[in-house]
Amino acid sequence: MGEIYHHTLSNGLHLVAEPIAGAQSLAMSWLLPAGTAYQPAGQQGISNLLAEMICRGAGDKDARQHAEALDRLGVQKTTAAQTRHLRLNATLTHDKLTDALPLLADMVRAPKLDADSLEPARLLCLQELAALQDEPQQRVMLELKRQHYPDPLGRSPYGQAADLQSITHEQLDQFWRGGFVPGGSILSFAGKFDWEALVKQVEAL
Repeated sequence: MGEIYHHTLSNGLHLVAEPIAGAQSLAMSWLLPAGTAYQPAGQQGISNLLAEMICRGAGDKDARQHAEALDRLGVQKTTAAQTRHLRLNATLTHDKLTDALPLLADMVRAPKLDADSLEPARLLCLQELAALQDEPQQRVMLELKRQHYPDPLGRSPYGQAADLQSITHEQLDQFWRGGFVPGGSILSFAGKFDWEALVKQVEAL
């Protein structure tokens, strides 16, 4: 294992990076304290819903424009709700980082969260939940987690249908504002990068 760099921003966000010799690509993982353990009562599934919503436009770009901008840079991204964090992952070639990082940062700092996008995102989350009926092995693992860990650590990332159906746009916005904060967030990179330039850009963003 090579040297691991660490820098704490003035706002509390932790930046961590590990160089990988010979790599030309770069992997990013942004952990935000908006996981299932932080979901308010009656809002089980809001973390997964938010993970879907931040992919539907950010900054000054709508969903299509933002997706096309990342595609042109060859960026592959995924989002997922976990127990303690909502995770944003991205992979790209190292030479595209300067252009790609503002687009990815917008997903965290300035997602559109358009009210018109809420119902399609809600429907997708409900479909994911319903699809568990055809995945007995996954259902067993989720039930084992629920029984092994005390609430709220044992919650399913898929949430509950009744809660998902009742989550409002205002509640989603409040959850984003409360969870997408620098304190408790970890932004990490692995691959090829210039550490000083990376720190400077992350500080600026």
